[in-house]
Amino acid sequence: MIFLYLVSWIFLGGYVSSFARGLAPIVPDKIPAFVINFDEPAATRYNEVFHYFRDDIIAMENSIMYSIAPFYRSTFMNNTDTIAQNNPEAFEAMQALATITGLPVWQTLMVNSLVDFYSYCVSIVGVMADGSVIHGRNHDVDNPALFQPILHRIFIKSGGAVIGEAASHAGFIGFYTAMRYNSYSVTYNTRMSPHTNTNQILENIQREWTPGVQTVAQAIESVVLQHTSMDMAAQYLETKALVTPAYLILANAVAPIAAKDQVVGMVITRDPSALNRTDVLHYPESDATKWYLVQGNKDYWQTDDSNYAAAVERMEALGRQKLNLETLVTEVLNCTGVVGPYTSYSASMSAQTKTLSVYFTPLQ
Repeated sequence: MIFLYLVSWIFLGGYVSSFARGLAPIVPDKIPAFVINFDEPAATRYNEVFHYFRDDIIAMENSIMYSIAPFYRSTFMNNTDTIAQNNPEAFEAMQALATITGLPVWQTLMVNSLVDFYSYCVSIVGVMADGSVIHGRNHDVDNPALFQPILHRIFIKSGGAVIGEAASHAGFIGFYTAMRYNSYSVTYNTRMSPHTNTNQILENIQREWTPGVQTVAQAIESVVLQHTSMDMAAQYLETKALVTPAYLILANAVAPIAAKDQVVGMVITRDPSALNRTDVLHYPESDATKWYLVQGNKDYWQTDDSNYAAAVERMEALGRQKLNLETLVTEVLNCTGVVGPYTSYSASMSAQTKTLSVYFTPLQ
């Protein structure tokens, strides 16, 4: 059951080994696309998406809801008004979803909150031989069969113009795979270790209705809408109070020839209320210089992470000279040890070229 697996992973630090499930197709999959106007109020902003995916959203919501312990259901039932006060964007959007689907508001709020706990994954930033910076990720969820049908592309409209793109799941708000054109791209990985015990997870859930605290997905949405440089985005993500521990991975949209000290990638490791550490990737002077960053779901510098190790091994085997948006998926993200039975899709993107390619992972 979905929640039981979430409990085993989130609460107990459980881990399921990855294995090969076939190479991704050479041609990216076509997914439904929508222009989401963030100048509109949240109460109407997502309605076209909610109507389009209505039946699949209901199936996903109910599958998750019926596997969640009554204690957690009552937690959201009893705090709906508090969420409305402290996170009106989420409340208004989920109230609209409830109206369209006939589901209770507390349920749509509860399922929406799971995005901060189920986005497992591997994220990679790499510098190609020509100096261009690209960004890739595997997105893992407990039941890919429920989430693939609601995957869609968002063209992010703000200030009257389309400023970026995101890959998103209908029924959820905020971003966890996104880019701002000509500026940067950003992905979110759940930080599973060392934050795995029940008390910490409950604190994370309750933190969602604390004034001034954002979900990670909404924090990413805020930076994409408000900040035009990776430096400004990073400063926000390093300092903003968040609901849960997280890894925020950023790639800079720099020209192929950049200054030698240019920071082209970052992994921000967050505790909810403070920065834990930031790892940076400088523009490589040669192939012998570090040319990529990898992040899984654990603090690999102090905890074994087989997904991280496999991704590093595959990046080294591929080499900088062969790295591009396609090989990042076919030769790294979709290879044994990196891809897993819970991988829903792989994505590669370049904010510089305004490219976001999505590849469904074959279901078992």
